[in-house]
Amino acid sequence: MLKRSLAKEEYRLFYVAVSRAKERLFISIPELAEVKQNSINHLFDSINT
Repeated sequence: MLKRSLAKEEYRLFYVAVSRAKERLFISIPELAEVKQNSINHLFDSINT
């Protein structure tokens, strides 16, 4: 039960952070397949490092 509560809290924190960002929202994704990256590039300004 505690694990489910933590998952809900993490989701809530993520939602609050993303929904309130007006500028400069950074999301780090450790690995993303090139095919998937190409399919979402048009939705975002992205920086690959």
